[in-house]
Amino acid sequence: MAATRKGAKGKQPEKSQKSKARKRNFDQEDRDEKASAAPQEKKQNFLDECKEEFKTTIEEKFGLLFPDDFFWFYSFIKNQADGFLEDLELQLTGPYHMLNGNIKKDTDLSSTKLNLHGRYFVDTPEVNTVLYSTQDSDDLHIAYYRDSPTELPSLMVCCKNNQSGELNQYGDNIFGAISLYIKEKLKRTKDKSKTQKLKTHLEAIEKQAEKHGLSLEANPPSLKKRAKLTVTKSFNKVGLVVPLDDSGVGYREIRHSDKELKKVLTRIVDATNNDDEDTRNKYLDELQETITFIQFANDECDYGMGLEFGIDLFVFANENFHGMIEHVLPLAYRLLKRDLFADILEAHLEDRRRKGPISVL
Repeated sequence: MAATRKGAKGKQPEKSQKSKARKRNFDQEDRDEKASAAPQEKKQNFLDECKEEFKTTIEEKFGLLFPDDFFWFYSFIKNQADGFLEDLELQLTGPYHMLNGNIKKDTDLSSTKLNLHGRYFVDTPEVNTVLYSTQDSDDLHIAYYRDSPTELPSLMVCCKNNQSGELNQYGDNIFGAISLYIKEKLKRTKDKSKTQKLKTHLEAIEKQAEKHGLSLEANPPSLKKRAKLTVTKSFNKVGLVVPLDDSGVGYREIRHSDKELKKVLTRIVDATNNDDEDTRNKYLDELQETITFIQFANDECDYGMGLEFGIDLFVFANENFHGMIEHVLPLAYRLLKRDLFADILEAHLEDRRRKGPISVL
């Protein structure tokens, strides 16, 4: 028994050494964990500071509400290696220019003027462009789309040219939009080194989306829910949402289908270009009759009719209809209590440019 106790004593130093070794390992793991947490903490601090410093200011200055993913994306970009956006052939614009300092926080520009910044010829007031292509000759741009200036954006959209305001649905957050953009770009890219960079950036975007619990779908559940609220597709293809009461008051259809209205507008443009006054006046009379119906609709609180007609004229993208747009659409916005949209539209019509976006810099 004594020998057994002696043997046990003899092994004590070995146990002590193992214990010390384990402690050293735990200490090292703790240091490693703290070291790995430091960059994450730095990133989180940057995001918190970004939101704390800018959220109230930017919402007051632009007169719009901005979702968390707007700030998350900026924080993500700032923590990426140089060249991330350049590899995607994209650049920040619009309200992001306040975050990066191109537009000063204490600017005395009005909300209307600020919302013109980064705005393209075909962008209705609902469209708030935040990214644009540096390479695309058709002025491709990616934007938040709001049904009302007093609400958070409903979806992300991509406009692939500046000749038509038809929009492509790009999910409900900016990470989803960039993911869809990269996937489309991958299909067109043949250069292997560029392909690898795009795949790497796509993986980074997907990880961030997962971290924040964001969908990468083009048509996530939130947009399926919105689709049920749209009263008409309109020329922009993502549809219009207006409040309806229980009996459906709030919207009535215009007298032409989309196809018929496009035909009427095209005939007016052609007649104008050919100095055919008789044909031009014939089809203008049709539009004037629609405007009369809109006035009746407004009297009966069906404000969505004027909204649809005005947006269709704007999205058709021809200067011949600016007078009619100005007569119908600002009133529709104001009746719907979307006054900022009315102000943006009126200012845009005064400075509506075919090539490239408006800049207030």
